[in-house]
Amino acid sequence: MNRIYLFILSPLHHSNRLIDLIKTSSKVSIYNSNNGSIQWLYKHTGANDYELNRWKPNYKLDMNVVNRTLNNTLDKNKQIWVETSSPNICRANEFQNYFEKIGKVYFIIVMNHPYAKLKSNVSWEEYGKYQKNNLKMLQNTIYITYEDCCTALNKVILQLKSRIPELGKLTNTMNNIPINYKEIINKRAINTSLYNKHHLLHFFGYNIMYEKIYESKDGKLRGFYNEIMDYNIKHGYDIEIDEFNDRYTSWHIDTVSEAEKLAAPYI
Repeated sequence: MNRIYLFILSPLHHSNRLIDLIKTSSKVSIYNSNNGSIQWLYKHTGANDYELNRWKPNYKLDMNVVNRTLNNTLDKNKQIWVETSSPNICRANEFQNYFEKIGKVYFIIVMNHPYAKLKSNVSWEEYGKYQKNNLKMLQNTIYITYEDCCTALNKVILQLKSRIPELGKLTNTMNNIPINYKEIINKRAINTSLYNKHHLLHFFGYNIMYEKIYESKDGKLRGFYNEIMDYNIKHGYDIEIDEFNDRYTSWHIDTVSEAEKLAAPYI
């Protein structure tokens, strides 16, 4: 049997629906606890220091430990083994270099808009930088957005089956979940953290959802009313504030993103 290793690289809590979809394949074996993540078993197979270091990109996880854990946990009669641990994001190239020697390796790279961010100790920007690098460095990648997992699972099925036909039949039994970022209560705080991250957002096909954004008299700063007022006063400019004519009115860009172009085509 030609083993296929399928690693889901996803921000924490943003791949649940994708994992549930993949589980409908009769060809797949996935750990039946922790949403498919085997990382908490590494301490039993030789990586006692993993848990404290799992989000440190310079930490060298012994891939033999990962392989032993997979072999001890998953069904050897299934062709496709799936692993979902989120910290794999920061050392995905090590997974590729090891597992491509013993089987076929695929990576599903999941990214979400920062307004959809669920509880995590890792910032959206950190996730974004890791995932951008993964798309540039890894082979056999499939880029899937969290939003498509919520509202367009049939599109996700097309992506998966077109790239990994060995998955066989995938069944969508889930209802769509509406995406309404206009109701996010901490939008202003998120926007503030994203002022200088336009290029990273656009790489994944996203925009900032601005409310009212103003521009300083010298054109060097854009922000909320009080911020620009304080800036103008500090620099001796007129107190009158100009509203910036912003072009971002939606959380997504209606064109093919750079992330989609870098990922292997699925049509």
